[in-house]
Amino acid sequence: MAYPANIDSFTTKIDGVTDVLAADMNNLQSSVVAIQNKVGISGSSIPGTIDYLLKPQTWSSTGKGIGTTYTNSTGRPIFVDVSWIRGANTNGYINLYATVAGVVISNNRRYFNTTDETANVQFVVPNGASYRCDQTGMAGGTTTWNELA
Repeated sequence: MAYPANIDSFTTKIDGVTDVLAADMNNLQSSVVAIQNKVGISGSSIPGTIDYLLKPQTWSSTGKGIGTTYTNSTGRPIFVDVSWIRGANTNGYINLYATVAGVVISNNRRYFNTTDETANVQFVVPNGASYRCDQTGMAGGTTTWNELA
């Protein structure tokens, strides 16, 4: 990969053989700043820059629910964890599955025979993608929905 010539050609930054002048150091500093601006290392809040993509993410309990479509508009990928906890004393199957951008990407089918068993799905949602979680089978459980965004 070639270095972008529109930022700097990185010609020799000395005068003569060993004399480094202040102007030469300033030119080098300007080049470094130009590179930082090009890749977004500036505490930027602009989606797509390195600083924005690498900002710390935090878990939140969102209160989102089964059977509703959402859209990731955070500007970066998010990680979603959905749990369905059986509360009733009935035996049966549950199928918990996640859909991202119209594609089923995570599926957990379980048979429950005791109270408080859990089915989970975890998935990554790209920025701008729609996502949802659905459940079929037994009713009466409790859902927790957490996102790392």
